[in-house]
Amino acid sequence: MKSKNSISIDLDVNDPPFSGLSMPETENYRPRPLRKLPYTATIFDRVLKRSFDILLSLLMGVIFAPIFLTISAYIMTVYRVSPVFCHTRIGLDGKRFDCYKMRTMIPDADAHLARILATDPIRRDEWMKNRKLKDDPRVLPGIGEILRKASLDELPQIFNVLTGQMSMVGPRPVVESELINYGPYLTHYISVRPGITGAWQIGGRSGTSYAERVAMDVWYIENANFFLDLRIFFKTAFSFCSGRLSGGF
Repeated sequence: MKSKNSISIDLDVNDPPFSGLSMPETENYRPRPLRKLPYTATIFDRVLKRSFDILLSLLMGVIFAPIFLTISAYIMTVYRVSPVFCHTRIGLDGKRFDCYKMRTMIPDADAHLARILATDPIRRDEWMKNRKLKDDPRVLPGIGEILRKASLDELPQIFNVLTGQMSMVGPRPVVESELINYGPYLTHYISVRPGITGAWQIGGRSGTSYAERVAMDVWYIENANFFLDLRIFFKTAFSFCSGRLSGGF
């Protein structure tokens, strides 16, 4: 059993506090009305967290600007599409916001996904279970795969952090249709700002099920404090620099 404020790469959903979490299994399930769960961190932690978010997003914006501009120029030149796109996600207090990402998929990715799910039962089952496809035909060849594996597609979310829509550390932002996966823990998710990185990022990510992802998010929210955020952030930075952080399969 892990201590309350510890986290590691090998999070085990069979150990407390993950054990006992159950997910809805009925199509008739409806999440409880959105309401804010009291955040477990202190006011001191929240002030530190927001200050850290602002300072780090400004610093990262400067450091990664050359990489962002180079990737943008490449995508516009080679694929003739906008290098950045936004997708509506659910954030703090259940509010919708535009989440920014580098483009890694073809422009009509949603329509292409709908056709895949309608004609391929195996991939449909994979998508319903994980909300991901291992060999996703929508990904731009070459640059799209590189960006996703290196998590560089999330660079524009620095702007979301700077504007207060997201945080450096927290649950990954989800679309409205994914909220049902949180079941009775929906109020946990909407009690904090979504993050660029979090427990799921360093706890298995692509190798975990959605139920395990929810368990990690719940664990983080129930144990949130500024120093835990620091540990998760620096674990993420180490994994990124060592090539252990993967955004895709």
